[in-house]
Amino acid sequence: MSEEERENKLEHQESEIEYLVHGQWNRSEIDANGRFGAWWADVHYILSSGVNETDLKSALDFFEEKQHSMRNAAIADVKQRIEAQ
Repeated sequence: MSEEERENKLEHQESEIEYLVHGQWNRSEIDANGRFGAWWADVHYILSSGVNETDLKSALDFFEEKQHSMRNAAIADVKQRIEAQ
């Protein structure tokens, strides 16, 4: 997606889903060290980089399950701190 597309309302029919992926990224086939960081990657990029569809779906399922529990724990923690004030 272009910078302009990211800054405006997403239209599901025309836009791809992107994920912020943190890890070690190789810049080329011969890059032995890579670079650590987080980059936005769309589904097309992820699948075309060699990640298999089943592995991608499994990783995203795990991520989404963890997000729910972390979100709920964070909300409960904040509510408890507010009530203690």
